[in-house]
Amino acid sequence: MSDRRTSFVSRAGAVALTTAVASLGCVVGADPAASWASLGCKWDHVGPTYWNDAYSQGGYGNGFDNMVGEWNSQNTPVDFKKIGAGDESKADMRYIAGAWGSDYDWYGKAINADVCSGGIYPNGVQHVAVSINRTYTDGRANNPNNAVITHELGHALGLAHTPSTSPPAIMYQGVGYDYQGYWTPRTDDVNGINALY
Repeated sequence: MSDRRTSFVSRAGAVALTTAVASLGCVVGADPAASWASLGCKWDHVGPTYWNDAYSQGGYGNGFDNMVGEWNSQNTPVDFKKIGAGDESKADMRYIAGAWGSDYDWYGKAINADVCSGGIYPNGVQHVAVSINRTYTDGRANNPNNAVITHELGHALGLAHTPSTSPPAIMYQGVGYDYQGYWTPRTDDVNGINALY
């Protein structure tokens, strides 16, 4: 039986990553209970640009736009900027949704979210692809899928998994298969973005 996960690292890898980051003293938050963790990569600017290529892919384009709006409405310096038609190649990231099949055991994935140089993503090279695996998300209610999108956008900004639901965080590693009833960034996620940027 396939162990479906959200994002680009396995559950064991997420715990190892969180533990490794914590041992380096990089887990920072507003209070001692905070659990956000950094991937070690972030943008060198607070207005990362995106090309939404998911409109023709099962209606996921609107979900991406709406969850970008949720991140943009948070009290952080980060403000995603949408790239217009004809400028797709200039975007920092691309949003896609595809039926990748059950051979891929993830609901969502931020491809290349952990690949950077000196802790910084290059500007304007479509470095990160935020992807939804429709094999697992088609036919589900919108809010669990929106949680996956918001989670993957968190990876695109530089957040790693949190291993548990306490404190509540959209970056909880099981958000795809263990929906917690929220689909927007939580306080812990916002604290993480504010610490990174």
